[in-house]
Amino acid sequence: MLGFGASPAGLLYNLSVPKQRLDSLLVARELAENKSKARALIMAGEVTVDGKPVTKAGSMIDESATIELAEKLPYVSRGGVKLAHALDEFKLDVAGLTALDVGASTGGFTDCLLQRGASKVYALDVGYGQLDYKLRQDQRVVVLERVNAHYPFDLPEKANLATIDVSFISVTKVIPNVLPHLAPPSYIIILFKPQFEAEKEEVGKGGIIKDPEVHSRVLGRFIVWATEHELRLRNLIASPILGAEGNKEFLILLTPPHDRQQAVGKKQIRMTKVRRQQPLSPLPRWGERTGSKLATTVWPADYRLMTLLTLTKLRAMIRLSRQGVH
Repeated sequence: MLGFGASPAGLLYNLSVPKQRLDSLLVARELAENKSKARALIMAGEVTVDGKPVTKAGSMIDESATIELAEKLPYVSRGGVKLAHALDEFKLDVAGLTALDVGASTGGFTDCLLQRGASKVYALDVGYGQLDYKLRQDQRVVVLERVNAHYPFDLPEKANLATIDVSFISVTKVIPNVLPHLAPPSYIIILFKPQFEAEKEEVGKGGIIKDPEVHSRVLGRFIVWATEHELRLRNLIASPILGAEGNKEFLILLTPPHDRQQAVGKKQIRMTKVRRQQPLSPLPRWGERTGSKLATTVWPADYRLMTLLTLTKLRAMIRLSRQGVH
């Protein structure tokens, strides 16, 4: 008897090199400071195993495998890459601003803001001990831990910019509690995650949304909500990298009611320079009625919509998209 099976193959199999989770191996080999950073590197496609990219943190890897990192991330987490892309696309200069980073977590957004010249960042998170040590030691960072932005909270001063990156809660539950802490002129940048904004039946297996029509519906509902709360949509772009588990995310730039640059009616919204890497869906555009049907136009992948849309028309678009009108 071989003890490990009925054949030499069984013996070889059971005596194979031990395996560990990839994120654990990164920490063990000091390629990442902690598992949170390890997962960020892996999901960002920055890790190769024996020369091949691996994007799942839970992948079981031989302890003898060669693990290498691509070029080091410029921020403490890949969230900084997303925000940097937004600041570039929105042409927003944050130098000298006081910022409120809601959902700071490891501090990707906070790190990006500091590198772009923000004078102070309030790093707020419901968790504890997640913010990167380097950021904790930065005198420009005020750490606010165990603070749930779902409820009203205190801030010692008003900010000029708020960034919001939250999970397992809709941003519509957070924004109203952020607005009182903004002083004009101010901006809000949201990392919009459709999987946390969608209805239960719209989310696929494993919390993944793959249907571009669902992305459109969820974004449309948020735009309606923002309009009703007198928030002005200034820009909307796709995130340059996917979110956790491969979900598509978006970056949205808003200005609060007190920052309106033009006399725009309370139930109107201007969408400018709305760009996407891929088409979200053939979403109906407001058009001329022909008989009982509404003329529609397919939105291209790269477009600019400069038309003022009244809330009534926007609601009609969302209603039609729910009904599957193309």
